[in-house]
Parts: sequence; C-alpha cells; structure tokens
Amino acid sequence: LARKFHPDKNRAPGATEAFKKIGSAFATLTNSEKRRRYDLYGSVDEPAPSVTRQRHGDVFYQFDGHPGFDADVFNIFFNGGFPFVYRNHRAQTHQPRESERESTYLAYVQILPLLILFGLSFFSNLFVKDAPFSLTRTTKYPVERVTNQHHVNYYVKPTFSEDFDGNLAHMESQVEEQYVYYLRDRCYKEQNQSTCLTEVVGIMLTKFLKLPKAWATAEIATIRFASTAALPERLFRSFFYVPGDQEHRISKMLKISSSPATLPESIPDILVLDCEDAVSFANKDKARSTIASAFASGSIKKSLRPHQSVSLRINPPTTGLAGADLDQVLSKCIQTTDATGSDQWLGPDLITLPKTESIDELLWVEARIQKLFKEASKPVANISLIGMIESPKSLLNMTDLCKEAKQLKIPLVAMVFGSDDYCASLGKCPTPIVTVSVLHIYLSIVFFTDAGIVQTFLACVTHSVGREETNFPRRYMVTVCKAYGLAAVDMVDTDLANMDSFRKNCEFGSQIGYSGKQLIHPKQLEDANIAFSPNPKLVAWAIALVEAAAEASASRALAAGAFTFEGHMIDRPTIRQAQRLVRMAKLVHSS
Repeated sequence: LARKFHPDKNRAPGATEAFKKIGSAFATLTNSEKRRRYDLYGSVDEPAPSVTRQRHGDVFYQFDGHPGFDADVFNIFFNGGFPFVYRNHRAQTHQPRESERESTYLAYVQILPLLILFGLSFFSNLFVKDAPFSLTRTTKYPVERVTNQHHVNYYVKPTFSEDFDGNLAHMESQVEEQYVYYLRDRCYKEQNQSTCLTEVVGIMLTKFLKLPKAWATAEIATIRFASTAALPERLFRSFFYVPGDQEHRISKMLKISSSPATLPESIPDILVLDCEDAVSFANKDKARSTIASAFASGSIKKSLRPHQSVSLRINPPTTGLAGADLDQVLSKCIQTTDATGSDQWLGPDLITLPKTESIDELLWVEARIQKLFKEASKPVANISLIGMIESPKSLLNMTDLCKEAKQLKIPLVAMVFGSDDYCASLGKCPTPIVTVSVLHIYLSIVFFTDAGIVQTFLACVTHSVGREETNFPRRYMVTVCKAYGLAAVDMVDTDLANMDSFRKNCEFGSQIGYSGKQLIHPKQLEDANIAFSPNPKLVAWAIALVEAAAEASASRALAAGAFTFEGHMIDRPTIRQAQRLVRMAKLVHSS
C-alpha cells in the first residue's frame, strides 16, 4: 500500500495524506506500546489532563457545557464536597473515565475567617454584661429607682447594689438621656396623630357646621411665628409708607381706605406712619404729634378695613430718637384707649424698627413698650414687631436674630429688606454731602462740581437694570424668613415712571417667596396687591386638593403618607402648601 500511494508514483488528489496515514498505521501496529495506547484511548498520543475550575451554584461557571448547580449543590451538602473542585478529564473512545480530586486544604483555608468570626462572636457574648438599667419594668429589671437630678424613674436588677461598681451619677445621666430620646420619639408619634386628628376635625366641621370644606381645614391650620404667641393672620402684600409729619397725606390714605368706592386692590395692607427717613430732622416732633393725634382721634382704626393693619416706623435706637417716638405716640394711645373705655386698642398694630442688626435692638424696643404700659398699669396691647435688614451686618446676623427672637414676648412677625441703605453700605451710592431735607425716601443730595458750583436735586440710590446687586440679599433674606415663619417684605422701587419694571419686580419677588413689597406712591398699590395675591387657578386647585385630602384622611388613604390626586402623588407637604394657599385666598377675599 505504501508503494502504491507514494507521492512520486501516485499523483491522485489525497495520495500524500493517505501515504502518511499508512505510515502511521504501520508504526502503530509494529510498536506494542503504541498499539496498547491506541486500543485504550483511540489515539497514539495520550492527551494531557484538562483541568477546569467550577464554582458551584453559579450559572456563569460551566463544566462540560452544562451549568453546575443541582447535582453539585447536592454533593456539597451530602457528599462532603467543597465549593471549589478540581476535576481531571481524559478523552476516551470506548470507556470515558473521570477522576476527581478535592482540594480539602484550600477549602479549609477559605472558610477559616468565618470560623474565626463565629468564634469571636461566641466568646465575646460570654464577656458582655447586661445593661445596668431599663426604662420599663420587666422580670429581669423589677426594682424601681429614681434619678437624683430630674427624678426620672428607671428599673434595675435585684442584685444591682452588689453588682454595679461604676459611677452612679454617670449612669443616671445616661438614664435621663435615654428618657429624653424616648420622649422625643413619643412627641413625633403624637404630632403625626395630631395631624390626622386635625384633618378629621376639618371633616367634622364641614359636615356639622356647614362650612365650605377648604375653609374649614384652613381655619384649623396655624401660621408659625418666631414667637410662640398666638397672633391674628394679616396680609403684607403692600407695605405703604406715609410721612408722619404730613397730616393731609395721612387723611388722604384714610379716606381712600374708608371709601366704599375704592377697590380692594387699591388699598394698602399695611399703612406705615413714618417717623424715620420720610421725615426731616427738623420735623421729627411734628411727626410724633401728628401721628399721636391721628391715633387718639380714633380716625385711623375707624377708617381701616378688617384686613388692614397700621404700623409705626420709629427711628433706630442708635440715633437717640426712638425713645421719644415710642413715648409720645404710645403714651397718647394708652391714655385715649383708657379714657374711652374701649376694649379695642387704638394705637398701632405693628412697630417697625429700621436697621435691625441684632436682637439687642428688638429687646430694647420691647422693654420700652412694656415700660410704658406698666407705668399706666395696663396690660400690653396686641402689638407686634417688624425688623428691617438694611446692611450686610444685618444680613449676616439675621439667622441668629430670628432664632433669638423666639424669646420675645412682643413677637417678631416680619422682616423688611431696605435695599437703598443696603446698597449704600456696599458702596453703590455716590459719596456726596447729604442734606437733612428728605421727601419720602428720596434724598436731597448736594454735589460739588469741578467748577465749584453747588447743585442740589432730588435723587435716590441707583440700581442696575437687572438689580444684580440685590439678588443675593433678597434671596437669602426671604429664605431665612421662611425658615423661621416670618413674613418677608421686598425692596422699594423709586422709579415711578417705569411701571412695567415695577410690575416685573413685583412678580419676581412673589416668585422667590416674598409676602409683599414696600410702596411709596398710591399708583403702585394695585400692581403690588395683584402680584402678591394667589393665582385664581392655583386657588381652585388648592381648594380641590384640600377637599380631596380631607376625604382621603377620612378613608384612611393618608395612612401611607400620600394619595393620588389628578394623576399626581400628593404627600403632606403638598397638602400643607395647598392649605396655606387657601388660607391666603381667604384673607384676600375678606379684603
């Protein structure tokens, strides 16, 4: 055969391969070892053992093309196998054979950390002592004791006296600390229960008192103030300044408020009788007497509508003029109220304090007011305080001021942003010589020209077109006010000729959270009141949401903390926002 298929004699295709196979067959048949090997394995050469590493239970590791799970897991638990097994495979033609070798040493090394961990846990439990006390009586802690400092009850073991060898005072401080945590947790739970009960009461008022659902729920909700005193809600949309020394202007504004023909949008929410910037130094006494007489006559309280409030803006205490402002005006009001025998306070509802830089100024005003009422042997009237942020120092101290204002007995209810003085303190204002002649908040400024000629004209602190210099203080101030439950009144606009800019500024202030705006002219009233009033569409949405929330509360749908309304998930913060919007709409509607 070899001679027939030799490549030199046979040119047929495949002759060369056939010649090689014939030679290989001859070599195998003539060699006893190769023949035995061929009979066993079907091949002359013995294949090297293939080692595969299989991870049991993981479908990503396969053995012989099959996922190793069921049988291998069974072997691990019942046949003494380990997670990692090395297997040797030899390809066989007639009788396949598999030899398996388990690496026991490696397996024990791998589980050794777990054994150590379990051992440490077991032995550590042997040395851990029980807690020396418990806040609740149990069979293990049946003996009652009381802390020395705050008399908090706690319980110990019967063998406490013999077993306890630590510092008793330190342990009792831990008892009281844990007791505080326990009370705090209970308070949170009771607060949640109170919220649910509030909603249930709203439903009951709706059903049995025949009140509109949204109004009933809004009546129960309360506004947070920096002080814990209960105060009537009031609007701050328009914070309108009137010079205190100009009686005809005061009379004009009172006439506008009392006239039935005047639309609500044209009436200021807060009428501010000014003794500070709108009054020259020479006319300070005149302003005090004019304001005191207006209050004493009763014309102010008679002319104001129910939603309106009146504020007295005094001079800063640092000027030495604030004491006279309070003494002359409030003393007259106290005397008149006492003489008439009326239960209604005839004086100002609010005291506005300019340049409020710390709690000290507010404490000074509070002490002065309390002193006046104490000297008259009268209880302090329902008066509130308003602070004014007019400098970088005021802005930086605002958080501490609002926090410390909680101690005031005469509560702080609002903060006003005085942008002109703030920008002047930043260096925005030119540095001319300022005269004492002041009209409204306009400043009479004297400039010396290069020619030495003195020019006097009315001017105000100039702002950039986009008011970029006020962006940070405006946003920061309203954020702090909202954090402490205070109303925030936005900056004044002195450009009376550009009402489009005024309207845009009002809308911007309303969008970032301000409650209202300072005004200096009657033609600004309508735009400000509209801008800071709730949108009618939003009010309708809020009323529907509050009603849906009341129904969800009645059906326990709010137990999970949220429910679906008009395709949206509504939680409690959204409900509170809607309730505030409804309450605001009710106040505006009452005006």
